[in-house]
Amino acid sequence: MSTTTAALLLLTADRVARELHTSTEPVTLPQWETFDNTVYRCLHTLLGPGRKLTGHDSAEGSAAIRTFQEYPTPLRPAPGETYSPTEAARLIGSTTHRVTRDAIADRIRAERVDRALRIPAEELDRRPDLTPAGASDTHPLARLTVAIGAMTDVLAGHRVSAGAALTDDRQIAATMRHVLSLAAVAARHTLHTGAVADLDRPLLIARYAERAVNALDGRSGYPQLWTMTSTNPPLIARSLNDKLEVGLRTWAATAERHLKYPIPSTDVIRNIANQGVHILAVTDAVLAPRGEHAHIENQHNASGAESLRDAATALQGAERAWAGLTTGMPPTHEYVTASRTAFSALTDTASIMRTPPGRPTAEPPFDTDQALLDLTVATRDLTSLLQAVETLPRRLLQSELLFVRSRTIAPRADILSARAKGQLVVAHRQDVPDLDKAAREASRQAETVAEMLFARAAERLGRLPAARVAVDIDPLL
Repeated sequence: MSTTTAALLLLTADRVARELHTSTEPVTLPQWETFDNTVYRCLHTLLGPGRKLTGHDSAEGSAAIRTFQEYPTPLRPAPGETYSPTEAARLIGSTTHRVTRDAIADRIRAERVDRALRIPAEELDRRPDLTPAGASDTHPLARLTVAIGAMTDVLAGHRVSAGAALTDDRQIAATMRHVLSLAAVAARHTLHTGAVADLDRPLLIARYAERAVNALDGRSGYPQLWTMTSTNPPLIARSLNDKLEVGLRTWAATAERHLKYPIPSTDVIRNIANQGVHILAVTDAVLAPRGEHAHIENQHNASGAESLRDAATALQGAERAWAGLTTGMPPTHEYVTASRTAFSALTDTASIMRTPPGRPTAEPPFDTDQALLDLTVATRDLTSLLQAVETLPRRLLQSELLFVRSRTIAPRADILSARAKGQLVVAHRQDVPDLDKAAREASRQAETVAEMLFARAAERLGRLPAARVAVDIDPLL
């Protein structure tokens, strides 16, 4: 699966933790230390760099911050973080006085922030030998480490690109509790199977994790984890699922680049709206229930189908509003190719979904769950594109870069000669009174649909219980 979300990776970690609980494979010290470091990095990424107690935090936020601060001295400092001399001394097993003296003497690189010394994590890293677990390692603990590490990478990527990972303290606390419940399961297994000489650290983490699971509120879900996606489209499309994913991702990336041009093509803008209608139509087909219980499921899907129809109507309205307008710039060959490829993949997917249940459709078989996830990500990309389009009417009109056929607008004194010749003229706001409104409505409806689809993906793909995993597995927690 080359398209995934942070939530799916957490569910993968659940499944592996259940395997680990029943496994008898011993855990080595390097395997444990790699897992230990991965859990700490995950907690740091969930909370965000530099976050401290301020006195104005929510109850859930305060609990999450205290839980992170109480983590036993980590094996490696959190990447990208800076530390005070006192915190640095704890990390490297030294004293505050010695760390301060070394920083002043330039033996440790430090900088002053608001007259206080701050030491970057790189200066305090004493365990560069702790590297991420290999994806080829079949040991259950290594696979659990990979799943948590992959989720952390997705969260970190969204923090860099969007400025924040999780923004809701309730979701942060619930996710931290979930991850620490997995750590508790891993620590218990390590204590049962590891060498006695290597059990000090697993025992310390086990005690900490069990306290944290009880201290954190896990009643909240974490829908934001479903919206944090990672995609790595295959280089060669070997199935219809691959073709759909590659086509949609390439189209979205190409359209995004085109909208950043100083003068974008109105043909591309109209095509984005048209392609969006096609995406919504195929999504409706994928969501439509099939089989003997279809009439029952149809009642559950009614509101979703209505949202899809409303968004499609808004996109068609936006396409009509841009019709007859031009900036004089043609679409690039790259965009035309990407658009046709995406259109072909969507058409083939719609054809597959019209095939009666039970009849062979493709080789390999078409995965509707993966298609739903790819289409859901595509609606988020579509929303981002439409938000960029939303800013264009004002910018192009103010710059006098938008043109219209003189015979299609109300006559005025300055364009009488152009009307007689059928020429293009600069469009004014009164010539396109509905353009702004249509662009905003399309963007708003697409965003509503994207939120709905991520919720549907969570329902359809999130088949395992969220949070309380360690409690489910081990009643002693």
